Amino acid sequence: MKWYEEEDIRYSNLYENGYPPGDPYRLVDKIGCTKDKKVLDLGCGPAILARKFDDYTGVDISSYVIERNRIKYPDKTFYHRSLHNLGIIKDKHFDVIILADVLEHIPPNKIRSVLFEIQKLDFDKIAMSISTRKSVILDAKGKNLHLTVWSKDKWIEELDNFFKIIRTIEIGSVLIVELERLDEKQISLWKKVHQTFELNYHKQGNYRRHDDLWNEVWNTIYVDFCEFHKEQFSPTDILLDIGCGSRPSLEWFANGTKYYTDPLLDDFKKIPQMKSYWNNKNTIPQPAEELINSLVNKCDFVQCWNVLDHTYNWEKIIENMIRYLKKGGILLLGTDIGKTSSIGHPGIDKPEKLHSIINHHFLIEKQAKRSFKFSRDYCIKGIKK
Repeated sequence: MKWYEEEDIRYSNLYENGYPPGDPYRLVDKIGCTKDKKVLDLGCGPAILARKFDDYTGVDISSYVIERNRIKYPDKTFYHRSLHNLGIIKDKHFDVIILADVLEHIPPNKIRSVLFEIQKLDFDKIAMSISTRKSVILDAKGKNLHLTVWSKDKWIEELDNFFKIIRTIEIGSVLIVELERLDEKQISLWKKVHQTFELNYHKQGNYRRHDDLWNEVWNTIYVDFCEFHKEQFSPTDILLDIGCGSRPSLEWFANGTKYYTDPLLDDFKKIPQMKSYWNNKNTIPQPAEELINSLVNKCDFVQCWNVLDHTYNWEKIIENMIRYLKKGGILLLGTDIGKTSSIGHPGIDKPEKLHSIINHHFLIEKQAKRSFKFSRDYCIKGIKK
Protein backbone atom coordinates (compact mmCIF):
# COMPACT_ATOMS: atom_id res chain seq x y z
CA MET A 1 0.00 0.00 0.00
CA LYS A 2 1.33 3.45 -0.94
CA TRP A 3 2.03 6.08 1.71
CA TYR A 4 -0.84 8.37 0.75
CA GLU A 5 -3.29 5.46 0.74
CA GLU A 6 -2.24 4.62 4.30
CA GLU A 7 -2.72 8.27 5.25
CA ASP A 8 -6.20 8.28 3.69
CA ILE A 9 -7.20 5.35 5.90
CA ARG A 10 -5.51 6.86 8.93
CA TYR A 11 -7.21 10.25 8.75
CA SER A 12 -10.55 8.88 7.59
CA ASN A 13 -10.60 6.72 10.75
CA LEU A 14 -9.69 9.75 12.85
CA TYR A 15 -12.45 11.93 11.37
CA GLU A 16 -15.02 9.13 11.73
CA ASN A 17 -14.14 8.99 15.42
CA GLY A 18 -14.49 12.72 16.06
CA TYR A 19 -10.99 14.04 15.29
CA PRO A 20 -11.20 17.74 16.19
CA PRO A 21 -10.08 20.16 13.46
CA GLY A 22 -7.72 23.02 14.18
CA ASP A 23 -8.65 26.67 14.13
CA PRO A 24 -8.12 27.99 10.58
CA TYR A 25 -9.81 31.29 11.48
CA ARG A 26 -6.76 32.18 13.55
CA LEU A 27 -4.71 32.05 10.36
CA VAL A 28 -7.27 33.77 8.13
CA ASP A 29 -7.80 36.61 10.59
CA LYS A 30 -4.07 37.25 10.90
CA ILE A 31 -3.56 37.64 7.15
CA GLY A 32 -6.78 39.60 6.57
CA CYS A 33 -8.31 37.31 3.94
CA THR A 34 -11.69 38.71 2.86
CA LYS A 35 -14.86 36.92 1.76
CA ASP A 36 -14.48 37.86 -1.92
CA LYS A 37 -11.15 36.03 -2.37
CA LYS A 38 -10.86 32.87 -4.46
CA VAL A 39 -9.45 30.39 -1.94
CA LEU A 40 -7.78 26.98 -2.17
CA ASP A 41 -7.74 25.21 1.22
CA LEU A 42 -5.10 22.45 1.18
CA GLY A 43 -5.60 19.87 3.91
CA CYS A 44 -9.06 21.32 4.46
CA GLY A 45 -10.37 18.63 6.83
CA PRO A 46 -14.09 19.29 7.54
CA ALA A 47 -13.93 22.55 5.53
CA ILE A 48 -14.63 24.99 8.34
CA LEU A 49 -13.66 27.86 6.02
CA ALA A 50 -16.21 26.90 3.35
CA ARG A 51 -18.78 29.13 5.04
CA LYS A 52 -16.48 32.15 4.94
CA PHE A 53 -15.63 32.31 1.23
CA ASP A 54 -17.96 32.41 -1.78
CA ASP A 55 -15.38 30.84 -4.11
CA TYR A 56 -13.88 27.99 -2.12
CA THR A 57 -12.01 24.83 -3.13
CA GLY A 58 -10.96 22.23 -0.57
CA VAL A 59 -8.43 19.41 -0.88
CA ASP A 60 -7.82 16.62 1.61
CA ILE A 61 -6.19 13.19 1.73
CA SER A 62 -9.15 11.72 3.63
CA SER A 63 -11.79 10.27 1.30
CA TYR A 64 -14.24 10.15 4.22
CA VAL A 65 -14.04 13.86 5.01
CA ILE A 66 -14.20 14.88 1.33
CA GLU A 67 -17.39 12.85 0.80
CA ARG A 68 -18.98 14.51 3.84
CA ASN A 69 -17.88 17.96 2.68
CA ARG A 70 -19.50 17.47 -0.73
CA ILE A 71 -22.79 16.63 0.94
CA LYS A 72 -22.61 19.47 3.45
CA TYR A 73 -21.42 22.14 0.98
CA PRO A 74 -22.82 21.19 -2.46
CA ASP A 75 -22.03 24.66 -3.86
CA LYS A 76 -18.30 24.32 -3.12
CA THR A 77 -15.58 22.32 -4.91
CA PHE A 78 -13.71 19.47 -3.24
CA TYR A 79 -10.90 17.16 -4.37
CA HIS A 80 -9.69 13.96 -2.76
CA ARG A 81 -5.95 14.22 -3.36
CA SER A 82 -2.52 13.92 -1.81
CA LEU A 83 -0.55 17.16 -1.80
CA HIS A 84 2.10 15.34 -3.86
CA ASN A 85 -0.18 15.32 -6.89
CA LEU A 86 -2.53 18.27 -7.26
CA GLY A 87 -3.40 17.43 -10.86
CA ILE A 88 -6.02 19.60 -12.59
CA ILE A 89 -5.92 22.11 -9.74
CA LYS A 90 -2.78 23.48 -11.44
CA ASP A 91 -4.95 24.89 -14.23
CA LYS A 92 -6.89 27.21 -11.90
CA HIS A 93 -5.94 30.57 -10.39
CA PHE A 94 -6.39 31.28 -6.68
CA ASP A 95 -6.05 34.55 -4.80
CA VAL A 96 -5.01 32.73 -1.64
CA ILE A 97 -3.84 29.20 -0.83
CA ILE A 98 -4.38 28.21 2.80
CA LEU A 99 -2.58 25.45 4.70
CA ALA A 100 -3.83 25.52 8.28
CA ASP A 101 -1.81 23.12 10.45
CA VAL A 102 -1.00 20.81 7.53
CA LEU A 103 2.72 20.61 6.76
CA GLU A 104 3.69 19.14 10.14
CA HIS A 105 1.55 16.09 9.27
CA ILE A 106 3.84 15.25 6.32
CA PRO A 107 7.01 13.12 6.76
CA PRO A 108 10.30 15.09 6.63
CA ASN A 109 11.50 13.28 3.49
CA LYS A 110 8.37 14.37 1.60
CA ILE A 111 8.24 18.05 2.63
CA ARG A 112 10.27 19.34 -0.31
CA SER A 113 8.32 17.46 -2.95
CA VAL A 114 5.06 18.80 -1.46
CA LEU A 115 6.37 22.38 -1.38
CA PHE A 116 7.52 22.11 -4.96
CA GLU A 117 4.11 20.81 -6.04
CA ILE A 118 2.42 23.73 -4.26
CA GLN A 119 4.88 26.18 -5.79
CA LYS A 120 3.75 25.15 -9.27
CA LEU A 121 0.15 26.25 -8.61
CA ASP A 122 -1.22 29.55 -9.94
CA PHE A 123 -1.68 31.84 -6.93
CA ASP A 124 -1.11 35.34 -5.58
CA LYS A 125 -0.48 34.52 -1.94
CA ILE A 126 -0.07 31.59 0.45
CA ALA A 127 -0.95 31.63 4.13
CA MET A 128 0.05 28.77 6.38
CA SER A 129 0.18 27.90 10.05
CA ILE A 130 2.61 25.24 11.28
CA SER A 131 2.94 23.67 14.69
CA THR A 132 6.51 23.36 15.95
CA ARG A 133 5.75 20.81 18.67
CA LYS A 134 4.47 17.25 18.86
CA SER A 135 0.74 16.64 18.56
CA VAL A 136 -1.28 16.12 21.75
CA ILE A 137 -3.46 13.67 19.76
CA LEU A 138 -2.30 10.21 18.71
CA ASP A 139 -3.74 7.94 16.05
CA ALA A 140 -5.31 4.53 16.72
CA LYS A 141 -1.85 2.91 16.80
CA GLY A 142 -0.52 5.45 19.28
CA LYS A 143 1.53 7.27 16.62
CA ASN A 144 2.02 11.02 16.88
CA LEU A 145 0.19 12.93 14.14
CA HIS A 146 2.94 15.52 13.73
CA LEU A 147 5.46 13.64 11.61
CA THR A 148 7.75 16.64 11.10
CA VAL A 149 8.63 18.63 14.21
CA TRP A 150 11.00 21.41 13.19
CA SER A 151 11.99 24.69 14.77
CA LYS A 152 10.68 28.00 13.46
CA ASP A 153 14.06 28.73 11.84
CA LYS A 154 14.19 25.36 10.11
CA TRP A 155 10.72 25.85 8.60
CA ILE A 156 11.59 29.35 7.42
CA GLU A 157 14.83 28.11 5.86
CA GLU A 158 12.96 25.41 3.95
CA LEU A 159 10.12 27.67 2.81
CA ASP A 160 12.59 30.27 1.60
CA ASN A 161 13.84 27.78 -1.00
CA PHE A 162 10.44 27.86 -2.69
CA PHE A 163 8.70 31.17 -1.96
CA LYS A 164 9.17 34.81 -1.07
CA ILE A 165 8.45 35.16 2.64
CA ILE A 166 6.39 38.29 3.30
CA ARG A 167 6.07 38.01 7.07
CA THR A 168 6.09 35.55 9.94
CA ILE A 169 4.13 35.58 13.22
CA GLU A 170 4.69 33.36 16.25
CA ILE A 171 1.80 32.45 18.53
CA GLY A 172 3.16 30.09 21.16
CA SER A 173 4.32 26.96 19.34
CA VAL A 174 2.50 27.94 16.13
CA LEU A 175 4.30 29.66 13.26
CA ILE A 176 2.16 31.69 10.85
CA VAL A 177 3.78 32.50 7.51
CA GLU A 178 2.58 34.65 4.62
CA LEU A 179 4.21 33.87 1.27
CA GLU A 180 4.19 35.06 -2.32
CA ARG A 181 5.46 33.43 -5.49
CA LEU A 182 8.69 34.64 -6.97
CA ASP A 183 9.43 33.31 -10.44
CA GLU A 184 13.15 33.87 -10.10
CA LYS A 185 13.05 31.47 -7.18
CA GLN A 186 12.15 28.65 -9.55
CA ILE A 187 15.48 28.87 -11.32
CA SER A 188 17.52 29.20 -8.14
CA LEU A 189 15.59 26.30 -6.61
CA TRP A 190 16.23 24.18 -9.69
CA LYS A 191 19.96 24.90 -9.48
CA LYS A 192 20.17 24.39 -5.74
CA VAL A 193 17.97 21.34 -5.29
CA HIS A 194 17.19 19.57 -8.55
CA GLN A 195 20.61 19.80 -10.14
CA THR A 196 22.29 18.63 -6.96
CA PHE A 197 19.99 15.62 -7.04
CA GLU A 198 20.84 15.00 -10.71
CA LEU A 199 24.61 15.26 -10.23
CA ASN A 200 24.54 12.85 -7.29
CA TYR A 201 22.55 10.40 -9.40
CA HIS A 202 25.15 10.45 -12.18
CA LYS A 203 27.97 9.97 -9.69
CA GLN A 204 26.42 6.66 -8.68
CA GLY A 205 27.01 3.53 -10.71
CA ASN A 206 24.38 3.11 -13.46
CA TYR A 207 24.05 1.75 -16.99
CA ARG A 208 26.14 4.60 -18.45
CA ARG A 209 29.26 2.95 -17.07
CA HIS A 210 28.63 -0.40 -18.75
CA ASP A 211 29.19 -0.54 -22.52
CA ASP A 212 26.84 -3.46 -23.11
CA LEU A 213 23.94 -1.89 -21.24
CA TRP A 214 24.62 1.51 -22.78
CA ASN A 215 24.57 0.09 -26.33
CA GLU A 216 21.47 -1.94 -25.58
CA VAL A 217 19.58 1.15 -24.41
CA TRP A 218 20.46 3.24 -27.45
CA ASN A 219 20.01 0.40 -29.95
CA THR A 220 16.47 0.08 -28.63
CA ILE A 221 15.87 3.82 -29.10
CA TYR A 222 17.74 4.42 -32.36
CA VAL A 223 17.09 1.11 -34.15
CA ASP A 224 13.89 -0.37 -32.74
CA PHE A 225 12.04 2.91 -32.35
CA CYS A 226 13.55 5.38 -34.84
CA GLU A 227 14.65 2.78 -37.42
CA PHE A 228 17.99 4.57 -37.74
CA HIS A 229 21.26 3.05 -38.91
CA LYS A 230 24.84 4.03 -38.13
CA GLU A 231 25.21 5.92 -41.42
CA GLN A 232 21.92 7.79 -40.96
CA PHE A 233 23.54 11.22 -41.18
CA SER A 234 26.11 12.65 -43.57
CA PRO A 235 29.44 14.19 -42.51
CA THR A 236 28.01 17.69 -43.08
CA ASP A 237 24.93 17.17 -40.90
CA ILE A 238 24.69 18.82 -37.47
CA LEU A 239 23.39 16.80 -34.52
CA LEU A 240 22.44 18.24 -31.12
CA ASP A 241 21.78 16.37 -27.86
CA ILE A 242 19.88 18.57 -25.38
CA GLY A 243 20.40 17.49 -21.77
CA CYS A 244 22.98 14.92 -22.80
CA GLY A 245 23.81 13.66 -19.32
CA SER A 246 27.16 12.17 -18.37
CA ARG A 247 27.86 10.09 -21.50
CA PRO A 248 27.65 11.22 -25.17
CA SER A 249 25.07 9.03 -26.91
CA LEU A 250 25.35 10.66 -30.35
CA GLU A 251 28.65 8.85 -30.82
CA TRP A 252 26.46 5.90 -31.86
CA PHE A 253 26.22 7.61 -35.27
CA ALA A 254 29.19 7.32 -37.59
CA ASN A 255 28.92 10.78 -39.14
CA GLY A 256 27.92 14.36 -38.47
CA THR A 257 29.16 17.22 -36.31
CA LYS A 258 27.83 16.53 -32.83
CA TYR A 259 27.03 19.04 -30.10
CA TYR A 260 26.17 18.28 -26.49
CA THR A 261 24.50 20.64 -24.04
CA ASP A 262 23.82 20.12 -20.34
CA PRO A 263 24.10 22.49 -17.36
CA LEU A 264 26.16 19.87 -15.50
CA LEU A 265 28.63 19.06 -18.27
CA ASP A 266 31.63 20.58 -16.49
CA ASP A 267 30.75 18.53 -13.40
CA PHE A 268 30.23 15.34 -15.42
CA LYS A 269 33.71 15.70 -16.90
CA LYS A 270 35.12 15.52 -13.36
CA ILE A 271 33.57 12.11 -12.65
CA PRO A 272 36.55 9.72 -13.01
CA GLN A 273 34.62 7.04 -14.92
CA MET A 274 33.15 9.61 -17.34
CA LYS A 275 36.10 11.89 -18.12
CA SER A 276 37.47 9.97 -21.10
CA TYR A 277 34.11 9.97 -22.91
CA TRP A 278 34.27 13.75 -23.34
CA ASN A 279 37.67 14.15 -24.96
CA ASN A 280 37.46 16.29 -28.12
CA LYS A 281 33.67 16.69 -27.96
CA ASN A 282 31.70 19.86 -28.75
CA THR A 283 30.24 20.64 -25.34
CA ILE A 284 28.06 23.55 -24.24
CA PRO A 285 27.59 23.59 -20.45
CA GLN A 286 24.35 25.55 -20.06
CA PRO A 287 20.66 24.95 -19.26
CA ALA A 288 18.46 23.89 -22.16
CA GLU A 289 16.25 26.92 -21.51
CA GLU A 290 19.06 29.18 -22.77
CA LEU A 291 19.15 29.49 -26.57
CA ILE A 292 22.38 28.61 -28.43
CA ASN A 293 22.27 31.29 -31.13
CA SER A 294 24.98 29.68 -33.29
CA LEU A 295 22.79 26.58 -33.81
CA VAL A 296 19.53 28.32 -34.74
CA ASN A 297 18.16 26.81 -37.99
CA LYS A 298 21.35 24.77 -38.37
CA CYS A 299 20.49 21.31 -36.96
CA ASP A 300 19.51 18.25 -38.96
CA PHE A 301 18.80 16.22 -35.82
CA VAL A 302 17.87 17.27 -32.29
CA GLN A 303 17.59 14.75 -29.49
CA CYS A 304 16.04 15.40 -26.06
CA TRP A 305 15.63 12.13 -24.17
CA ASN A 306 14.58 11.92 -20.51
CA VAL A 307 15.18 15.64 -20.03
CA LEU A 308 12.02 17.81 -20.21
CA ASP A 309 10.57 16.63 -16.89
CA HIS A 310 13.88 17.47 -15.17
CA THR A 311 13.82 21.15 -16.17
CA TYR A 312 12.36 24.38 -14.81
CA ASN A 313 10.75 25.61 -18.08
CA TRP A 314 9.95 22.82 -20.53
CA GLU A 315 7.97 25.13 -22.84
CA LYS A 316 11.04 27.29 -23.46
CA ILE A 317 13.08 24.18 -24.29
CA ILE A 318 10.53 23.03 -26.86
CA GLU A 319 10.61 26.52 -28.38
CA ASN A 320 14.42 26.33 -28.62
CA MET A 321 14.34 22.87 -30.23
CA ILE A 322 11.98 24.13 -32.91
CA ARG A 323 14.35 27.03 -33.61
CA TYR A 324 17.43 24.79 -33.84
CA LEU A 325 15.98 22.44 -36.43
CA LYS A 326 16.00 23.10 -40.15
CA LYS A 327 12.80 22.48 -42.04
CA GLY A 328 12.69 18.72 -42.53
CA GLY A 329 15.01 18.16 -39.55
CA ILE A 330 14.36 15.25 -37.21
CA LEU A 331 13.31 15.56 -33.56
CA LEU A 332 13.69 12.63 -31.15
CA LEU A 333 11.85 13.36 -27.91
CA GLY A 334 11.27 11.09 -24.93
CA THR A 335 9.86 12.30 -21.62
CA ASP A 336 7.70 11.32 -18.70
CA ILE A 337 4.42 13.23 -18.37
CA GLY A 338 1.60 13.41 -15.88
CA LYS A 339 3.76 12.18 -13.02
CA THR A 340 3.82 13.29 -9.42
CA SER A 341 6.60 15.83 -9.01
CA SER A 342 9.68 14.90 -7.01
CA ILE A 343 12.92 16.57 -6.13
CA GLY A 344 14.66 15.19 -9.22
CA HIS A 345 11.74 15.65 -11.60
CA PRO A 346 9.96 19.02 -11.60
CA GLY A 347 7.64 17.45 -14.15
CA ILE A 348 5.46 18.33 -17.17
CA ASP A 349 2.60 20.32 -15.66
CA LYS A 350 0.51 20.59 -18.86
CA PRO A 351 0.90 17.42 -20.94
CA GLU A 352 -1.95 18.35 -23.28
CA LYS A 353 -0.12 21.57 -24.17
CA LEU A 354 3.05 19.60 -24.90
CA HIS A 355 1.12 17.33 -27.30
CA SER A 356 -0.48 20.34 -28.99
CA ILE A 357 2.84 22.15 -29.58
CA ILE A 358 4.56 19.04 -30.94
CA ASN A 359 1.68 18.16 -33.28
CA HIS A 360 1.54 21.73 -34.57
CA HIS A 361 5.24 21.92 -35.51
CA PHE A 362 6.06 18.33 -36.44
CA LEU A 363 4.86 15.52 -38.65
CA ILE A 364 4.89 12.55 -36.31
CA GLU A 365 6.58 9.56 -37.95
CA LYS A 366 6.79 7.36 -34.87
CA GLN A 367 5.13 7.49 -31.48
CA ALA A 368 5.22 5.14 -28.49
CA LYS A 369 4.08 5.05 -24.89
CA ARG A 370 5.86 3.52 -21.92
CA SER A 371 6.42 -0.22 -22.37
CA PHE A 372 8.97 -2.90 -21.59
CA LYS A 373 11.05 -1.47 -24.46
CA PHE A 374 10.60 2.25 -24.00
CA SER A 375 11.08 3.62 -20.51
CA ARG A 376 9.43 7.01 -21.13
CA ASP A 377 5.72 7.91 -21.08
CA TYR A 378 5.80 9.89 -24.34
CA CYS A 379 8.20 9.06 -27.19
CA ILE A 380 8.08 10.67 -30.63
CA LYS A 381 10.14 10.88 -33.77
CA GLY A 382 8.98 13.90 -35.73
CA ILE A 383 9.90 15.86 -38.85
CA LYS A 384 9.82 19.64 -38.60
CA LYS A 385 7.17 21.10 -40.89
